[in-house]
Amino acid sequence: MNQPHDNWSKYYDFVYQNALGDFYDNVTNKTLNVINELLPKGKVVDYGAGTGRIAIPLKKQGYEVIAVERSSGMASEIKKKCKDCCLDIPVHNCSISEFSNEEVDLALALYAVLNYSISENELKRNIVAIYNQLKPSGYLFFDLLGLWFFKNEEIINVSIDGFSLREWLIQHEENIYTYHQEGRGVLSGNKFHFNDEAPIRYWDLKTVNDIFVEIGFEDTQSTFPQLSSESSTYKLYKKL
Repeated sequence: MNQPHDNWSKYYDFVYQNALGDFYDNVTNKTLNVINELLPKGKVVDYGAGTGRIAIPLKKQGYEVIAVERSSGMASEIKKKCKDCCLDIPVHNCSISEFSNEEVDLALALYAVLNYSISENELKRNIVAIYNQLKPSGYLFFDLLGLWFFKNEEIINVSIDGFSLREWLIQHEENIYTYHQEGRGVLSGNKFHFNDEAPIRYWDLKTVNDIFVEIGFEDTQSTFPQLSSESSTYKLYKKL
């Protein structure tokens, strides 16, 4: 079954670097700084690792890192990067709930990973799986897209010198949308064009908190103003 980003994974980094520029790098660096403060050293699992935007820098910093990515295209990209950089990062091409490994100190589900859980049952399965991967008193650091994000029908619309990226939402039922992405450009002399779409859901923080508490997590009440914005909220939960 095709997954989001499968058909344009090899262009993913290039596309967002061109569309978002310095903002893209700044968010990445701020995220890494927060993780360094939360866990100066230890073992981390990165759910929805993508092409390794967070996993690879963490590995270079000396963390023990496991990458979990359900898109086969994205998993291939992170494997290629690891090989090029001579980095040993186990990459598991599966969903959150399908992954099972030894316990970790910190779990990451960043950049809207949990918003791709469409039903409450799916979200619960994913959170239970994360809970089971954490050591006692381990942490889960994640973000959720806010209502402001879903009220914007058009998310990105950039067109510069032969490069373009457009992202937009179409609502189908309460809290459930289809996230559309279309882009084109030239990478290494080769033209590319892609269309992609995936279901995505708005989750209110109270509903998510109730699920976390039911499973055995505690909200640390930590705030991350350097990352949180109108479009997303970053949260840190602790395994009891």
